[in-house]
Amino acid sequence: MKKTIQFIVLAALCFFLSSAAQAQTKPLKIGDQVPDITINNIINYESSSAKLSDFKGKLLILDFWATWCGACLNAMPLTDSLQHAFDGKVQFFPVTYQTEKEVRPTIQKLEQSKSLRIFTALENKELSRLFPHTTLPHYVWIGPDGTLKAITGTEALNAGNIRALLAQNEVKIREKKDVRIAYNPKEPLFVNNNGGDGLNIRYRTVFSGYVDGLRSGTSTYKTDTGSTFRVTTLNQPLINLFRLAYSDQGFLPTNRIVVSVTDSTLINSRKTGAEYLDWLKDRGYCYELTVPLSREKQVFEIIQADIRRFFPQYSANMEKQDSPCLALVRTSLTDKLKSKGGSSYTEFNAFGCTLQNFPLQRLIDQLNVHYMQGIPTPIVDQTGYTGWVDLRINAALNSIVELNTELAKYDLQLVEKRIPVEKLVIRDQRLTGF
Repeated sequence: MKKTIQFIVLAALCFFLSSAAQAQTKPLKIGDQVPDITINNIINYESSSAKLSDFKGKLLILDFWATWCGACLNAMPLTDSLQHAFDGKVQFFPVTYQTEKEVRPTIQKLEQSKSLRIFTALENKELSRLFPHTTLPHYVWIGPDGTLKAITGTEALNAGNIRALLAQNEVKIREKKDVRIAYNPKEPLFVNNNGGDGLNIRYRTVFSGYVDGLRSGTSTYKTDTGSTFRVTTLNQPLINLFRLAYSDQGFLPTNRIVVSVTDSTLINSRKTGAEYLDWLKDRGYCYELTVPLSREKQVFEIIQADIRRFFPQYSANMEKQDSPCLALVRTSLTDKLKSKGGSSYTEFNAFGCTLQNFPLQRLIDQLNVHYMQGIPTPIVDQTGYTGWVDLRINAALNSIVELNTELAKYDLQLVEKRIPVEKLVIRDQRLTGF
């Protein structure tokens, strides 16, 4: 039974990665005179070689193609029909970088299934150097006067464009420009400029172990392109990745994290100095997330999902637990906090702070995350005060006694309480099987 061969266009362009086609020795531009080179190694033609000058007076269209390019094969009936429609005025000339062994079976199938007579130049390098390209189909239009008139894809192949060029010796067709960027598929994309500089990345997650020489730290910012938002954390223990992921719940000091796992040393360490650094080199991580600005508000949700993928052996949830804490409370109903307005700013250092026209929660956050992060009890706001405040504290921010002396001026105090506090609880994940 005779088989019918069908060639289906899977894409408008087929990417062409032959080293011969990517060579760029003196490529020609539109309007340049094309040198009279000899095309050798032609099969199914009246001779095995031809000069470009043999076609002077005709529109010569070089058709760069390959057997694996479905769009190229699908266009051959079109080029054949245009060849017959403009017989004597136009010459389509197929060119491929492939060998006769690779090409011959495809030509035979095309001739049988499409009733075509196909010739082609084989293993051609010189034409590819003159007209470099990275995608196929690729058509080079050389005018009857021997100058380069156009470089196009299949969309420009029509009787109207051909008729216009023959009549006016020029034609207005959008030029097909192939951008060539070095890319090694065996290397990571965009790393060391592999495939480009990556400036147009819209969404990316990068995760690695400890990198010697990188300074530890975390940053969140809009990128220079203005179209993406980025979160980066470098050389951090796993507990800090969890703190980052759940920081949308509010700043998470370590006293609001409960690590309930079999081996907590995989997550955090109480070592210090050189011993801690040695531990971190084995248990530290770098993480970076880039998202479109439209997803900036979802970054913490995305980071949480990433951590679940990276560390499926753990589960993490925010839970309310009865816990001893330091509660900031009001000692009277007299409002000594209300802001007088004006510009908003804060200033903090180890010996005091200033809040002007700012929420009181800022003080709580700074005490938890920086100045009192080492105490075992979290600090919570139970003042119920929702307005913005003016507050000036002249005291060591790591001293509860000194702080309370200053806070008393505003009828505020830090008092010990046991109340439900939201904490991040990290547990071993119980994996079930069937």
